[in-house]
Amino acid sequence: MRCITIMDGRFTLSNGQPASHHMNYDSFCRHFLTVFDEVTVVGRLFDIEDETAKAVTGPNVTFQAIPQYSGPLEFILHSLQIIKILFKLSEEDAAFVLRVPGTIPSIFSIIAGLRSKKFAIQCVADPADQLGKGSVNHPLRKIFRFGFMKILKWQCNRAGVTMYVTKKSLQRRYPPQKGKPTYSYTDLVLQDNCYRDSPKSLEEFNTEEPSVINVGMMVQMYKGQDVLIKALHQCINNGLNVKLKLIGDGEYREYFESLAKELNVERNIKFYGKVRGGKSIRDLIDESDMFVLPSRQEGLPRALMEAMARGIPCVGSNVGGIPELLPSEYIFESEDYLTLANIIRESFTSISKLQEMGQMSLEKARDYHFRNMIRIRTEYYRAVLRLY
Repeated sequence: MRCITIMDGRFTLSNGQPASHHMNYDSFCRHFLTVFDEVTVVGRLFDIEDETAKAVTGPNVTFQAIPQYSGPLEFILHSLQIIKILFKLSEEDAAFVLRVPGTIPSIFSIIAGLRSKKFAIQCVADPADQLGKGSVNHPLRKIFRFGFMKILKWQCNRAGVTMYVTKKSLQRRYPPQKGKPTYSYTDLVLQDNCYRDSPKSLEEFNTEEPSVINVGMMVQMYKGQDVLIKALHQCINNGLNVKLKLIGDGEYREYFESLAKELNVERNIKFYGKVRGGKSIRDLIDESDMFVLPSRQEGLPRALMEAMARGIPCVGSNVGGIPELLPSEYIFESEDYLTLANIIRESFTSISKLQEMGQMSLEKARDYHFRNMIRIRTEYYRAVLRLY
């Protein structure tokens, strides 16, 4: 049977073919083929070449492009074309998996409801945080936030099979339909080569000029790089000469760069832009003394889990599934850069504490090894197949 997975994902091009950093053939698409005969990925395709992204299509995997748009106004301009594409897809003899929240899967779920079509969902984020204050700057933010929360609750209650990336967080706010199968796993592929054998050793830490790393897109304010830059400023003012590595790119990079200059910390920050995933990212993490994720919204954060697998100290904000991964003493409220600065400073007062943090990170990351996730993932796909 064919599976059609529909999402809001931003896909770019690599050598003229649809490509993605996270939703590519190897890390995402081919796993559907453990149960389904064919897969079609539906998402926004942007006419941008990105050599660091990897191909989406491959054996038995095709791609259906949604016209590129960013923001409500551009969506309105392309809305009739988008609805036409989704309505035609709804006529297919296939299993439908909606990756929510998102505008495109929301439209499809409404079409499916009108046509009495079944669908399954993968719930990967919370619009309450995604469209929360500070995450998005738009005059209609509150209206969008209310609408997306309502439709996500309906989608989770309407779906024949549900999957959440968290164990509890998303399920509490968007519960599944009673009596219907539901699963929890991450799409992140953590294999043996992603893990260090042991946490970062005492000798590897630089407590005089510690290096903090963050990995996150800059297409919105979701990842909170501004909060981290402000915390860096506080650390420096209080005598800790922290260096910061920011991995990622997007429309807000220029703002983050200007903020660094405004706070006079630009010399302590290196903007790397896009970096190909895998060994290149792991090497940068290994060279760092701490990973910080000050996000305003998350499902179960891939970048944090990849850093945890490298056995370095990790700190994160109190959103989404982050509290499911980190101890409470390494959690702070998403806008609270002062508490974040205190956590960073206090952590670097004791090397043994840093190694203990790294050990906890590594042990927790092992729970999410691919061999554990693939079993649950396959059970989910089989439940979707049974739905049809």
